[in-house]
Amino acid sequence: MLSPQTPKVSESALLAEAKALAIQLAQALAASNMPEDEKEAWAVLLPELRLDQLSRLAVVLDASVEKAVKADVADIVEKLRPILEKFAASQAQLDSEFMSNISSIVQDVRKAEASAKT
Repeated sequence: MLSPQTPKVSESALLAEAKALAIQLAQALAASNMPEDEKEAWAVLLPELRLDQLSRLAVVLDASVEKAVKADVADIVEKLRPILEKFAASQAQLDSEFMSNISSIVQDVRKAEASAKT
């Protein structure tokens, strides 16, 4: 009778995965908006966690960091909004003046052409 074989994973592959996960966790933990004492507590606890627990923590931290970044971006956009609105108003005024000047130049050219024909 054949027994099902479980896939064999090399020790080096597991170490590489653990190293990549550790780097990801360190970056996410550092970037998270959690208080420093909580970050330190997680850092102490990390070596005790199983790989599946570390993986779930990475997902949670990534979501937390992503949420914080989105909030930061929204805050920056909100601060930029008045500046962008002033720029848009200024640009609209300049565009209007430019078109008015072009229209005046066109009228002057037409008058000069009409005068030259007579």
